[in-house]
Formats: sequence, C-alpha cells, structure tokens
Amino acid sequence: MAEINFESLNLDEEEELNFEVGEDTDEQHDLNLCLVGRFVHDRPIGFNSMKACLADVWRPVKGMTVKEATQGLYLFKFFHPLDVEEVLKAGPWTFDNFTLIIDRLKIGVALQDIPLFHVNFWVQIHDVPIGMMLEKVGKGLANYIGKFVEYDKNNNTSFWRNYMRVKVRVDVRSPLKIEKKIKLNGGKGGVVKFKYEKLGLFCFVCGRFGHAENKCEVKYAMERDDGRRSWSNEIKAELRRPGGRVGSQWLHEEGRNRDDVDASNTSGERGSQQTGPTQTNVSSPRESRGPENEVEVWLCSGRIVRSKCRVLNYTRNFINMVVEDEQWGEWRLTCYYGYPEWSRRRAAWDLLRALGNMSSIPWCIIGDFNDLLSQADKKGIHPHPNGLCMGFRQAVSDCDLTDIPIEGHQFTWIKSRGTPHVIEERLDRAMASTSWLQLFPQVRLTNLLASHSDHSPILLQCKPIIRTQINHSFRFENSWLKESDLEDVVVEGWGRENLEVVDRVTRCGNKLQSAPYTLSSQPLISIT
Repeated sequence: MAEINFESLNLDEEEELNFEVGEDTDEQHDLNLCLVGRFVHDRPIGFNSMKACLADVWRPVKGMTVKEATQGLYLFKFFHPLDVEEVLKAGPWTFDNFTLIIDRLKIGVALQDIPLFHVNFWVQIHDVPIGMMLEKVGKGLANYIGKFVEYDKNNNTSFWRNYMRVKVRVDVRSPLKIEKKIKLNGGKGGVVKFKYEKLGLFCFVCGRFGHAENKCEVKYAMERDDGRRSWSNEIKAELRRPGGRVGSQWLHEEGRNRDDVDASNTSGERGSQQTGPTQTNVSSPRESRGPENEVEVWLCSGRIVRSKCRVLNYTRNFINMVVEDEQWGEWRLTCYYGYPEWSRRRAAWDLLRALGNMSSIPWCIIGDFNDLLSQADKKGIHPHPNGLCMGFRQAVSDCDLTDIPIEGHQFTWIKSRGTPHVIEERLDRAMASTSWLQLFPQVRLTNLLASHSDHSPILLQCKPIIRTQINHSFRFENSWLKESDLEDVVVEGWGRENLEVVDRVTRCGNKLQSAPYTLSSQPLISIT
C-alpha cells in the first residue's frame, strides 16, 4: 500500500485568490465617476425628494443618476470627471438639515466597508490674538479640530480680519471642538473659538451630528438634566465671505475689481452655491451680484428708521435679504410664496428647510405659504388633510420658527364670497426664529382686509407704533356694497323720523362704524 503524503495537506483556511486587474478598464472608468454617500440622521430620508433636490443644487453639466444601494447608502453616478470634482470640492452638503457624508468608491473594497465618517467643513477661527493670524497657526489649529485640508488665503486681503478660515476634515463620530487656548512664543496668548460654516442638524448635549437634544442618548443617560450645555448656537458660523463681511462673494469692495472678486471663488466653494451648498431648494436661487442690489428701505418701529437692505438671492418663490440697522444689528428677511399645488407640498417644505439653513442670523419669513398649520386655519365645508398640516408643522419645527399670531380677522384668503359654499383659510402669515423674536419682542402682525382681492394684505410691525387720536370724517367704503346685510343696516341707520339729511347721514355712518358684526363674519375696515 502506497504511503500517504501529509505534507501537502493544509488545515488552515483557504488562501485568498489574488487578481491582477489593469486600471484602464471600462468598468473602473465608470467607478471613478461614482460617489457613495450616507446621511447622518435620526429619521428616514425621502429618497425621491433627496435625489431631485441634490441634482438641482449640484447642477451637473452632464447629468447624474442616484440609486439606493442598501438601506441608507446611496450611489451617485456622474458622466464627467469635472462634475465629480465640483461636488467633492464644494461641500459640505445637507438635505432636510441632515449632513451628507460623501466619498469616492474604493476599488477592491466592499461597498458597506467604505468608511464614511468624515466631512470637510470650512471653520472660522475667532478671537485670534494680535500677531497670530498666520497660516502656520491656522494649520496647527485645523489639525487640532480634525485634519487640515486647506487654508483660505483669500481671507488675507483685508487690513483687519475678524477671523481665520480653514477647511478641516472632521470625524462626525467625535464631538466638535469648541475652543483652544494658544500663546505666542511661550508668552501671553488667548482662547480662540471655532465656528463651523453650513452646520447641519447638531446636538448641543453631546456635540455630535445627526440628531437633536430630544433624541440624544447622552441626555437619556443623565440622572438629572440641569440644562447646562457645553455647545450652543455660537458654534454655527454666520455665512460670511472673506474680509469678515456678511453677504455675497460678489459684493464689491473699494479697491477691488470684478476679476479680484471672481478669483476669490477658488477657496473651495462652487460659485453658483455661495448662499450655501447646504441648501436643498428645488429651484436654484439666483445670486445677488454687487452693490446694484444694495437698496435702502424704511422700517416702522414707533418712528421711521432708515435701514439698508442687501439682497442675497432670489427665485420665483422667494427673495432673501439682509437688513442692516445700527439699532438692531443685522437680521434676515425672506419674502416667500409657497407652491399652490398639493402635489408639490413636500417640495415646498424642503424649500423652507433650505431657506432655514442658509444663515444663522436672526430670521423672519413672511408671505403666502399656501399651507395650513392646523384645522383652525380653515373655515369651510371640507377639512384640510391632516397629513399636510403635520408635514408643514414639521418643516416649521425643523427651521426653529415660531408662528406670529395675527390680529384682526383670523383668515387671510377667501373663496366663493357671499355664497353658502364660502371657504376661508389663513394662507398668509409671518414666522420668526427665536433670536429674531428676542430682538423684537413687541412684534405685531395685523390683517388688513381688502375689498377686491381674494387675499388680505398683512402688516408686520417690528415694534408698536404710537399714534395720536385723530377724528376722521365719515367715508363710505365701496367694499360694503358686496355685503348682503348692508341694506338693512343703512335702512335702520337712516330711520323714518323727520330729520335733516345731515343728521341722517351722521346716524347712518355711526351705525356702519359700530356694527361690523351685522354685515358678515369678516370685520370691516376701519373708516378713515
């Protein structure tokens, strides 16, 4: 019997098969045009809305396709290398206020094994001691925050700068750095503070991305929450361009020409996205370009105050501007028109969230939202769909907006006036952020009824106006002719007594002024 050779027997695991593949294959070329990404989030992402919004923001010249590879993992395929480079260079990106982590595919690595934990952020370094606003210092601080990527040299053009600006690769698993003590040549120094541009959903309890305080595991693990937080809104940078001024990169400075301004766009942000790559609006906003968009407005606050208003950007659905005032400082005003179609409600909510992400300064938004917050905003036969009310409320909550109560008639839009099928809704409103309401705690929103339009104009007063009492002569309002009960009020006021015509007119006017409730459910305009 032949002897068995055990030397060739291997009880270990099978050896790996190694394949040598060239880098110039068609398949690898296609993979180089693909990016993989995931969102840091605590609730489901609307896939169809997400891909449509990102496509509108990125605007790839040769187009793109999006596919959900696995749960929460998305593939983005482009058709030209330049489009890929633009997306990677211009971030960070957010959708629905959730930060997108995006990177290239790794050849030879399984999709689920690609590490998606790092995002590039532009970080502003404030309160830098005199003599230390240097690139070397910026690089060192960037490596303390995360990993240094780029130093914004275009921020060096001003004689006096409020901050340094560096791009840092940040690990989303770690709490964001807030501040750092530094010193010059071993002597005195100071504490510098970090502000992150275009920061998405962020928790002030644990300092991490992707959830708010009410979903924070660290907070739930506390025995008692004393309300103290290491992080605050101070960590979110206002959207400022190099030189320390709030506004557009296209704002011309003295001594700078248009070529200089255009060249400043090389600091890592796509020119068409300077209001923030984080925006997810369905229609891409047009940027303001230069001082021709800097206008003066008059604001009423108990006295007439002259303020400057600088247009940031606009589309067919909104005008975004910054109001500059010596008394109140800077705040943002958005004049808004929501999509009227029910089928576009989700797009309208995403647009509202995108507007909320554009800046962190005090914000007020006013206009026709074409949305209702609750059933109380409608009067008519059929109730408003509860799902649409909930969706709008969630979008308002995500933007940290508070609805400003309206004075006067509750509804601002009417249909089928004077018929049994009349419908009234509150489509027009004003909302503001907490910081804006702290700035203007006495704000008033008033419904000014109109006679010929189905919408009522609304008046927003930042501060109450003190008026002296003036007795006006009686004037008949033409809008009263549409009221069904007008004749009864006039007959009663005119009376059957033997009075002079002047006395009859006076008494009739008093009746009209004192009895608005008899004419309709809508109060009348004050007679002036």
